[in-house]
Amino acid sequence: MLYATLAALLLAGGDGAALITDVPFDCRGIAPAVPPKCRGTDDSVGRLVVVAQEITAFVASHQPPADRWARMRAAVDGAGSIDPAALSSGERIVAQNAALRIALYAGGYRPEIAKPALALVTRLALPRATLEKMGDEPTSGIEQWIGPAEEWRLKDRRRAPHFHAEVHQHVKYFRPVQAGTLRAIFSQLIAVDEGGRVHLTGVVGELEIRRGREIGSAACVGEIDVAYLRCGAPAGLRMADLATHPTTHFFSPVGRDRVRCPMCHGPGSSMTLPEAPLAEVPALLAKEKREAVVAAARVLAELNQQLRQPASNP
Repeated sequence: MLYATLAALLLAGGDGAALITDVPFDCRGIAPAVPPKCRGTDDSVGRLVVVAQEITAFVASHQPPADRWARMRAAVDGAGSIDPAALSSGERIVAQNAALRIALYAGGYRPEIAKPALALVTRLALPRATLEKMGDEPTSGIEQWIGPAEEWRLKDRRRAPHFHAEVHQHVKYFRPVQAGTLRAIFSQLIAVDEGGRVHLTGVVGELEIRRGREIGSAACVGEIDVAYLRCGAPAGLRMADLATHPTTHFFSPVGRDRVRCPMCHGPGSSMTLPEAPLAEVPALLAKEKREAVVAAARVLAELNQQLRQPASNP
């Protein structure tokens, strides 16, 4: 399904290269000031999250380098010593979502990785009441990146495939908005409660921004970092580091302060998204969120079924 969607996008655009452009990477005036105490983390939770984030690059290359399976296993094993009670609710959601991503990706290929990752999902689960109380509105910290939520305009993608969600195996809900002059899309993390019920949370996983509607508009990307979440950085997001960021379907460093961005939602693209009519936004947003939860529950059920079957290595 995923690769069929990608092929459809490229065919719809004619020349695939026409969907991609190199643009400046510029977060000045967008990325909020970071508290001085914020530093990247290298603890077991941080390593688990980084490894899960790398999977998006593996989807782009269709298979991870051989050493990455061992890296995944080490991250999952290392996270086995995490004390859930020592983590905030937000940290537990981030860590659990990372474990779920790893479990889904390993799937039928590496059950020796997928099974302990799925067990970690269970260990990190919060009570249903806690998740329901937290709700599914995005954390207010994101407003320091893209402005007040009441000024966002939801993009209407009822006729477009939800490609971001497919690449991330439905462990995140992606919300595209026009925020003033900024085009943005951000994710909200899926969580699983103690009873195995799936929830959409307000914890933001990443944020992609274009500084205008033009094809060459500069880009800015923020990604969840557990250390930044702990130290109070807005939404727990850290500006992407071009020196270390992998190539993905959505974002690829190509030189000093430049990135390659697919123009899926730019002018002239078959994937350009109009703004949803304001009167329809509440119902449309609620529908999208319900569908995200249903899709996540489906892939989780499929994973459980998959792990009961014999595995085949890629």
